[in-house]
Amino acid sequence: MSGGIQVFPFYIICDVSKSMNGDRINSVNSGLPFIHKEIISDPIVSEKARLGIISFSTEARIELPLSKLENVLKMPVLQAGGQTNFATAFQLASTTIESDVDSLKSEGYSVLRPCVYFITDGRPGDGWKKARDQWVDKSVNKYAPNIICFGVANADEEILKRLTTRFTFMADRGTSTANALHEVMRGITSSVVSTTRGPEAQLSIPAAGESFRVLDKENQ
Repeated sequence: MSGGIQVFPFYIICDVSKSMNGDRINSVNSGLPFIHKEIISDPIVSEKARLGIISFSTEARIELPLSKLENVLKMPVLQAGGQTNFATAFQLASTTIESDVDSLKSEGYSVLRPCVYFITDGRPGDGWKKARDQWVDKSVNKYAPNIICFGVANADEEILKRLTTRFTFMADRGTSTANALHEVMRGITSSVVSTTRGPEAQLSIPAAGESFRVLDKENQ
């Protein structure tokens, strides 16, 4: 069905491998309630935005099913441990997004192209390229998302430039990773709010923090 109320699905896919333990995962966890508060405090944003959270390490899991946040009482608390495997996140995200969008459409919503915010502090230890390419191939995946990447600590710039479909945000070397992740969560919030408040169905890139470089996929 089409022509109904527009909704915009957003997903946070967050690395929770063992290197994220401590202050890093704490920065992410402290940012999730901030995102929740900012979205539900604006009636326009709250009505239009849907948010899901997927964590990944050795395996991937759905931490928050795609939700209208005014119906969510408490945001999840992520736990760190395991290896950094990108493919498991891409595979779960692909099937999850397809199911979510089909469900929204069956309820009569007009669903805009999903957006994924991908956060990592390291390099993948698996063969991820095939899973990534299948996920974003519109001839294979009818709900191929926009992907915006955030790399901190030991994340590899070239890998994230290969992974993203739009923009990559790379934290400057020497920046506190915990502080950089705090900026990431605020940047995601600004992107969701600006996108859903805008008069056009156009993705707004996050506001880059002071410690980030922004790489535009379209200009690479």
